[in-house]
Amino acid sequence: MDIFPFYRNNDTEVYLFILPPYGVNTYVVMKNNTIIVVDPGKGNDLLFNSIDLGKYHKKGILITHTHYDHIVGLKEYSDFEIMIPEKDENGLIDPSANLSYMFSEDFKLKIPYKELYEGYYDFGEFKFLASYYPGHTPGSMIYDFGDFIFTGDFIFLDSIGRTDLPYGDEETMFHSLEKFRDYLKTKKDSVLIMPGHMNICTVKDLKDNNVFLKYGGKK
Repeated sequence: MDIFPFYRNNDTEVYLFILPPYGVNTYVVMKNNTIIVVDPGKGNDLLFNSIDLGKYHKKGILITHTHYDHIVGLKEYSDFEIMIPEKDENGLIDPSANLSYMFSEDFKLKIPYKELYEGYYDFGEFKFLASYYPGHTPGSMIYDFGDFIFTGDFIFLDSIGRTDLPYGDEETMFHSLEKFRDYLKTKKDSVLIMPGHMNICTVKDLKDNNVFLKYGGKK
C-alpha cells in the first residue's frame, strides 16, 4: 500500500496513522537513517507494512503522555529506544494512571526506557525541544521539532485535553495554556500543530479557533 507524507521538507518526512483504540494520531517522523514514532496506538501492522524499518539505524519512540491509548502499541515494537516524560512514567505500570481500566484492560508494561526532562535533545538526525504542559496528565509533554510540534492531548485545534480524568487538574491546565500562549509568540504562524487526536492545524489556526488558548489561561 502506498502512503504519502503530509509534511515534507528537504529530507524530513512526517506520516500520520490513525490507530485504535480511540482514534489516536500516531506519527512517524523520518530523515535519512533516523525514524521516530510518536504515541503508538494499537495495531501498527499498516505502519510496519508501509515502511521498511530495517533501513533505519536510529529508531526511537516518543511518548507525549502515558494514557493507555497512546502507549498500548509499545509492545509491538522492538529495537526502538523508548523516551517517556519522567513525570508521567508511572503510567507504564499503573492501570489507574494509564486509564486502561476504562478500556476493560489491565495494562502494565515493564520495558527499558529513557526518562525525558525539559530541554533540548538530539536523536539521530533530529533535534527537538521537550517541554512540560501538565493538566491533562501530571507529566504531559510537547515536542517541538521547529517546523512542527507534537502536542499530544494537551491541546487540539478547538479544544484541550480533559482535566476531569484521574490525575487531571483544571488549574494546572490554565497555567499551561498561559505558558503555551506565550511560547507561541516565538513561533511562525505556519508551524504545524500535530495533536494526539483529531485534525492537524497551524499555529495560526490554533490562535484563531481555540477559545481555551485565547481566554482559558489565568494571569
